[in-house]
Amino acid sequence: AFLVDIDSGGEGALGQIIAKGTAWYLRVRDQSGSNVRLEFVADFSTTDGIWQTAVNIPINSTIIGVLTYNNGAVGNDPTLYLWNGSSFSTLTVGSGLTETSTPVGTRVTDVGSDLVIGNNSGQTATFDGLIDEVARLETLEQASLALCDRLDEIAKHPEYLSIIGLAA
Repeated sequence: AFLVDIDSGGEGALGQIIAKGTAWYLRVRDQSGSNVRLEFVADFSTTDGIWQTAVNIPINSTIIGVLTYNNGAVGNDPTLYLWNGSSFSTLTVGSGLTETSTPVGTRVTDVGSDLVIGNNSGQTATFDGLIDEVARLETLEQASLALCDRLDEIAKHPEYLSIIGLAA
């Protein structure tokens, strides 16, 4: 789960939000005008899986999201739940997400890898904006509850966004 306020597509048009080593990461990229895309990459032994939104994620707005993915089989695809301050959407392959690279091989484990929020260790994917309320959850139920809690808190207290530096 994550809450971000995106100012641009990041350093070199890549802005890492969260990663677990090189096993998987979520980032923004490809800024066009006042929009970016979200990209999720899962590391596999032969070919990485890559899934992207369209370039329709607005910069300078609060985005709350939950990404779910089971890397146990190459045929699995992620689901991305997004709230952009005015609407809620569920993105899947064929409905808001595009699989730009199909995973091939065996998943690369993230066991023993650091959980990184923000820039990668090579400092080549600096996120431009604010990252807040990041959590790595193990089950879909936990992810759903986290998203509902965030939306409920913001609905009850819209001033919360301005307190943490985001526009309401």
